[in-house]
Amino acid sequence: MLEKLYKPRNLASLAGHYGAAGAIVAGTLFIAQPWAWAVAAVLVGGLSYASIRSQKKFLENNLVEYPKASDISPKLGEIAADLYKKSGLKAEGNPIYDFQPDKDKIKKNKLSVSDRLAKMQGLVAQTHNAAALQLGKPVIMISKPLLKLLDDNEEKAVLAHEFAHAASRHQHATLPQRLILGVAASAAGLTLIGAMVSLGWAPVLCAIGASVVSGIAFRKAIGAERKELLSKEDDDLTLPELARKKKLVTGRKLLGTVTTTAVLGFFSPAFLALYGVVKGIGATSKVLSASFSRSIEYQADRGAVTLGADPLALVTGLRKIEIVAKRSKEKAFDGNLPKAGYLKKIWNSLTVDHPSTSRRIDRLCKMAKKQGVSQDLIEKAAKSPIEIPAENDIPYEVIKSLACRV
Repeated sequence: MLEKLYKPRNLASLAGHYGAAGAIVAGTLFIAQPWAWAVAAVLVGGLSYASIRSQKKFLENNLVEYPKASDISPKLGEIAADLYKKSGLKAEGNPIYDFQPDKDKIKKNKLSVSDRLAKMQGLVAQTHNAAALQLGKPVIMISKPLLKLLDDNEEKAVLAHEFAHAASRHQHATLPQRLILGVAASAAGLTLIGAMVSLGWAPVLCAIGASVVSGIAFRKAIGAERKELLSKEDDDLTLPELARKKKLVTGRKLLGTVTTTAVLGFFSPAFLALYGVVKGIGATSKVLSASFSRSIEYQADRGAVTLGADPLALVTGLRKIEIVAKRSKEKAFDGNLPKAGYLKKIWNSLTVDHPSTSRRIDRLCKMAKKQGVSQDLIEKAAKSPIEIPAENDIPYEVIKSLACRV
């Protein structure tokens, strides 16, 4: 199955992204100290291993398993059996899982689950989402709200996308790159901290003092209303208020960073240059990692079609997910969604891990055209109005809880 899912373009993308990661590492070697590499490797490697191990153990053994047939998905067992067979994945009983933790399984397995992980899984279970884990036993997950939203063909298409991720072993492909980039960025950051300390106590204390003063000046400049907003707990704020608070926090941090860096740069112009290089390494690593993630999403869309999904069913499924998500957020923000500035939009487009729905739809429509589907049917799937009852919307409390955790 791997040879069917990996086309020359996918292999070229894999080689290109790892080549770029290698170039970042090579560049980092010129600035990062050996001790920083060693510490970064231990920290990033150790924390990543612990996190992946705990998540893997939890997701493989402690999620709610869907029945083969139910009111919300009468054909789920049939769809799952077909996709398991076509993908070559093996799982006893061919299960499909909800994101929701199964309390009985957790109790039976005597597993200690972190509250953060359990709560996050519970929140995701209330959104319209699907995912796959393939670091051992395949775990294909889809939420109940998404099952309720999709028809049978769309359900198969969305699940086929996740099966394509698992069968292509995308986590095995992306994990080493993320670790490599993480170690390189951390090594560069630790070297910067070492360079700051080496400047001596006077520059460091001056920089800390300047940062404190800038914080005080910021609070005085923003006025009483905004000052009160900053002092409130996130849970006590509405979503529009939370968005405004996050902008204020970001502005305060940016002012503190600029002030601190400027003071240290005054004492040592070389430090200022090093700071720029280190930030460049971190930013480039994020962009590269996101680019790799977007490329495998395109591959999984094509893989879904290879596994027998209707590309137009995936088109309408993606449109439904986007419609509900956008409408839910607009309601939660009382119709006033936060607007990002021009530079922020560019940065978001470079660092988002999924391609835009419109780009995915364009590619899926081209696949349908190659299959001989008429242009009328393609236009209908891609552009016809879709009516979705308001009962499908994501609850306000879920959107706010997820926003507080970001």
